[in-house]
Amino acid sequence: MKKWKITGQGQVLVIGLLLIVAYKIINNFEHIWRAFLSVLSTMDPFFAGIVIAFFLYRPVKKINRLIRRCKWKVIQRFSMAISTLLVYLVIFMMISLVVKYFVPILYKNIEDFINQVPKYYTVIQDFMRKYGLFQYINIDQFIKNTILPKLNLATLNQYIGVISKIANSFLSAFMSIIFSIYIILEKDNIFGFFKRLFSKENVKGSTVAIMYYSSKMIELFYSYFSGLFTDALIMGAASFLVLAGFGVPYAPLLAVLAAIGNMIPFFGPIVSTVVIALVSALTVGLVRSIWILIAMFVIAQLDANIVQPKILGNSVGVSPLLVLLSVTVFGGLFGAAGMILGVPLIAAGKFVLNDFLDDMKLNGSVTDDKSED
Repeated sequence: MKKWKITGQGQVLVIGLLLIVAYKIINNFEHIWRAFLSVLSTMDPFFAGIVIAFFLYRPVKKINRLIRRCKWKVIQRFSMAISTLLVYLVIFMMISLVVKYFVPILYKNIEDFINQVPKYYTVIQDFMRKYGLFQYINIDQFIKNTILPKLNLATLNQYIGVISKIANSFLSAFMSIIFSIYIILEKDNIFGFFKRLFSKENVKGSTVAIMYYSSKMIELFYSYFSGLFTDALIMGAASFLVLAGFGVPYAPLLAVLAAIGNMIPFFGPIVSTVVIALVSALTVGLVRSIWILIAMFVIAQLDANIVQPKILGNSVGVSPLLVLLSVTVFGGLFGAAGMILGVPLIAAGKFVLNDFLDDMKLNGSVTDDKSED
């Protein structure tokens, strides 16, 4: 076969064309970036499907093992599809129960709290005047200049627009579920493709290292987030029992706040506890709110020292300093999502760095981690 050779003039022409293309890209980078984000946004259902499949694959796999024990060949043949269907049916039933029984309670709590805001505002104002708190700050002027302007028709129209976007997102949610089902069913084919893709490079050592780190990262993220969600549910249930026991009228809503706050390391529990204490003081009095604070502190200590280590185990293994650093940095860059994702990302980076420092090579030489299930 005849080989093409580029002469000196041809090289100059190629370099010139590359420079022109680079200039055009830099000069129109903003438009290109917007177009890229626009195309990427159309793939949101696919990315959401990956996340759903990531968390549901293990339950599907465990049920599939049980179903394959059946002696009927037809069931064995379609065991993966049957197990996937069962898991999704259970998830849909749980969501239906939450929407039917729990969401109305939350809505009622929010509605009652909003109706009582003027009363709580008067109570706070009288308390501050009685004890001379914030006497140099005009609270009424702050509310008139800052809060009330945001409650105009234009802002309400924005809220209506948000509601319409939520309604339009149902189609995307449906597509995400469809994508997740196909990803679970095609998992073996997908992984087989990537194995073939890496093996084409004829660098078996690199392929082994890539597969090793990929499996470890998947294990770390799955263990962390599944454990974090389970711990949040336990914390929310415990908070609800405490708040309901002390007669706080918005116990379900505050319990959800405690569960969500528990998912954000360091800052989340502090913020949720402060809000719970403030609402408790306004609704059931200062003395009860103090006892609620003490009870929440005890629950938090039990959770941090007994429950979390049992659930999360050594899946993360990040020091409190790195947790605080990850929450601060990733939270500042990506908001609440960064606060949640920061800890496992730091843990993944720490794992790779420790492996590299072990023998100055990224070859999967770490042996002190627990083996996969």
